[in-house]
Amino acid sequence: MLNAATLFDDDHASFFGISIDPADETLGRLKERYPGYRYFFDADLTISRLYGACPRSQQPVSTGIPYRRQWIVLDPAMRVVARLPLREDGSDHAELLRRLKELPPPSHHAGIEIPAPILLLPNVFEPELCQRLIDLYHASQPEDSGFMREQEGLTVAAIDHAHKQRRDVGIDDEALINTLKQRVIRRVVPEIRKAFQFNVTRMERYIVAGYSEHHGGHFKPHRDNTTKGTAHRRFALSMNLN
Repeated sequence: MLNAATLFDDDHASFFGISIDPADETLGRLKERYPGYRYFFDADLTISRLYGACPRSQQPVSTGIPYRRQWIVLDPAMRVVARLPLREDGSDHAELLRRLKELPPPSHHAGIEIPAPILLLPNVFEPELCQRLIDLYHASQPEDSGFMREQEGLTVAAIDHAHKQRRDVGIDDEALINTLKQRVIRRVVPEIRKAFQFNVTRMERYIVAGYSEHHGGHFKPHRDNTTKGTAHRRFALSMNLN
């Protein structure tokens, strides 16, 4: 499958390999390749049990795990649409590629284009406040912005420029924070309640974030609440300042 880069391009499809051999990770035998190719190291069998590759009662052991080697095709809603066992003669490769090529574009997997659950609101901050925040950013020393990752049961901060390239300035002026908070309470919170039936009660932090063209600013597709330390997050709020 590593020679199917034109198919696994992160636009039409992505490849996720699952390994239960700890040496694949420690010895670097499996390496991610962008775009398209990523690996999960599943020594504790969490993923394997979820997708039926081994019995749900199976506990991690060094040898002798009954394991079903298979391809699983997921749609953009993370539902299983196909399951193909690996075959000794390799004929499963051709069948998998044929099925993937027959799939519609991910954005039209339901027959029509399905937008992300995003609420777009104009005129939350007035231009003068936007400029004030931009000036604050340029007058400060922006710092590399990381993201949270789960490691050995703990939520830890990580920096990976292949995944995220952004520089942030924290806002610590209480008067400015209160100004921002009041606008969000008046102009955003009621709209979230109307659209999503969710009553927002708190904001986690206030920052000005810069995605610089000079530094190749980007943040790859992600979810904000996938670790124990960030599980409380329900919405990400981004204000375009310029």
